[in-house]
Formats: sequence, structure tokens, C-alpha cells
Amino acid sequence: MITRSLLVLAFLAPLGGTALAQAPRAPEPVPSTVKKLVPHRAVYEMSLLRAGRSNFDTVRGRLVFDLSGGPCIGWTLDFKQALELKAGDNGVTFVVQTATFESPDGREMRVVSRQSGLKPSAEAVDLVARREPDQVRIAMKKPEEKEITAPPETFFPMQHMAAVIAAAEDGKTIYERKLFDGGDTGERIYDTTTIIGRQIEPGKPFLEAPAMKDGLEKLRRWPVRMSYFSDLKPGEGTPNYTVGAELLENGITTAMTIDYNDFVIKAELTELTLRQPESCP
Repeated sequence: MITRSLLVLAFLAPLGGTALAQAPRAPEPVPSTVKKLVPHRAVYEMSLLRAGRSNFDTVRGRLVFDLSGGPCIGWTLDFKQALELKAGDNGVTFVVQTATFESPDGREMRVVSRQSGLKPSAEAVDLVARREPDQVRIAMKKPEEKEITAPPETFFPMQHMAAVIAAAEDGKTIYERKLFDGGDTGERIYDTTTIIGRQIEPGKPFLEAPAMKDGLEKLRRWPVRMSYFSDLKPGEGTPNYTVGAELLENGITTAMTIDYNDFVIKAELTELTLRQPESCP
């Protein structure tokens, strides 16, 4: 968030008594809109939209989201990204493969990730994040064994997506929330600010043909801009990056752009396969 949420520990001191700690905050509930999220596999082709202040003349790559599971058994996401950036004869290529699982109650997330070509990011991340009454405890195995914590109001990605959709349905134009996704070195806690535009009229064609299937054009959707601010850059007003997209009420995103401040990447939806959610017991 641009305006950071602060966790304040208060103490009550009754007259003549011993100071007592304030009761811990209850864990944040999972928004009910998580039940609308649909398992799917989406493939995006990535290209350079604007070079901006960078020297890049070519950007190409592929982004694959493969979401399975459901609101009763939890969500599994297999994420793959391969990206090549070139400036003249110089270039860099990086590959990221991540598997995550989020429990249906939003209390636990597991992350296993491997990446190459990204510095100073870790080559491997392996962690479990568990929600406690007064914090989110993150136990890391890789890149090194250590333990860190995040504020109790921190959401995991599926919680966050459901909360943004709930805010859009309520007619809100801005939504702020701390987010932990286990990316990069596995230690980064983001403050996120989502700007939500006016609902796009149902029935209006998508900008990308693969989304014109299974009646998706009849669903509600909103233009959004999600800005991510890292705690590793305290006091800065510029986000690490901003994702623009059309967000459907079932969690599918189309017309995606990724603004890294110095340059902007377009991520065009080229394949979309919908799946049925896993049935509840």
C-alpha cells in the first residue's frame, strides 16, 4: 500500500493491576468471492510495449498460469515465466518456475520456486507461511534456513485476488492491502494499491480472442491497476511495478500490461482453458 498499515501492540493498565497485553487480532477471513474463482490455464505472450527510459529494443517471452483446486480443498498454482530482454547485442534471459499451494481457509501457503538469470534473486526458494493470530510466520528452508514474520493483515495471492473482486463488486475505486506471494528471495512483503475502474458492460467483446468463450463476455469485469510497493524500499513513492488488466469476476485476467517504470511489457492472452473446480466433500 502507499499508506502502510501499522500493527500497534497496546497494553491496558487497570488501576492497581498488572499490565495485560491486548487480545491478539483474529486472522483475516477469506473473502466469500473466492468461491467465484475458476481453475484455469492461461498463456500470455510477452512483448515490449514501450521502451521508456530503458535501452531495450526487444522483449519477448511467455507467461503461463495453471490454477487448479477450489475453495474447499485449496488452490494450487503452477507458474512459469521465460523472458528475454535485449538491448542491441547485449541481452539477458531469465526463467522462473513456481508451485504454490494456499489452504482454503487462508491460513497457510507453501511455495517452491526455481529461477535462473535473475540477480540478486535466489536460485531456489522453499518456504511455508502460516497465519497466526498476531502475525504471519514464514519458515524458510531455501535459499537459507531462517524465519521471518509479516503483519497479521497480510494476504496471500488468492485471498488478495478475491478481496480485489469483492471491492470491485462493492463499487470501491481503490483497495489497499499487504501481500506476501513468496516471490523473488521469498522475503519480500508488498504493500499493494489497486485502482478499480468503472465496470465494463457485460457483453462487450474482449480485446483478446481466447477470452471469447464459455460465455465469459457475460461476466462482470473491471479495468484495474495493481501497484506493488516493496518494504525493501522504505519511503519511496514509486512502485516496484504496476500491473494493468481487465479483471473478470471469476479471477481471469485479460489485456495485461506490466509497467516496470523504465519500460512496459505487454502480456497478450493467447490460450485459455477453463476447468471445473474440485468438488467439495
